[in-house]
Amino acid sequence: MVDRSDQPVASSAELHGRSPVPPAGVLDAARRTGENILTWQPEAGVRIASVTVPYRDGYVVAGRSLRLVEQRESDVELIVGLGWLATLAVSAVVSAVVLTVVARRP
Repeated sequence: MVDRSDQPVASSAELHGRSPVPPAGVLDAARRTGENILTWQPEAGVRIASVTVPYRDGYVVAGRSLRLVEQRESDVELIVGLGWLATLAVSAVVSAVVLTVVARRP
């Protein structure tokens, strides 16, 4: 939770022992539109997906680290890449076998 003066008043999140504060403009946009959904990077290597909604005494900011999501994406990319290489290798072997069989025919 963030008060009207944009200072965290309650948080379960910590970054270097302090509550991360949303980037400039996030709270204003939430006040104007009723909510603000975004991803932000408080420091290199740390990304947060968050939703900010205003209430009478300030704002509620709910967020989640994207570290696990990004790790899963990386794992999927690796699996797809290995699958592509395996398919390429099998195709090359099958092509070589077919060419050898065709070349031996009279």
